[in-house]
Amino acid sequence: MGGSLIFPASLLVSRLVLRAPPAAKGNPLARLALESTFTLFAGILLAWFFLRVAPELAFPAMAVAIGVRYFVFRTVYGNVVYWLLGGALAALGAAAAFSVLPLPVNLALVVGAVEVGFSVVVYLTGKPGRSVGVVQG
Repeated sequence: MGGSLIFPASLLVSRLVLRAPPAAKGNPLARLALESTFTLFAGILLAWFFLRVAPELAFPAMAVAIGVRYFVFRTVYGNVVYWLLGGALAALGAAAAFSVLPLPVNLALVVGAVEVGFSVVVYLTGKPGRSVGVVQG
């Protein structure tokens, strides 16, 4: 249920708090972002399947699915940081699935922390006059 609120909540925050302009009407890339959601749903279905037959693979499968969806955002939003984020999450999921990367905490927490870290980078690189490493007050 909470995941379904991400998009409307992000629109609310971007418009009210960040004063972002609305997306251009008729932008074909907006449809691409929506269409890529079905890839995420397929990943959720696979993770749910793994939860029943191989629970240790459920979070890695979800991390890969989330990461793969971020690749589309590079095209939609024009920011190469989304490729880095997608690659990082997919690699984390794959490494956890193949037990290459033993994590000291739950993979879901690591994925969340990576997304929060990248959100700062996306925010800073998306604002005119700001760059990564320089926070203007």
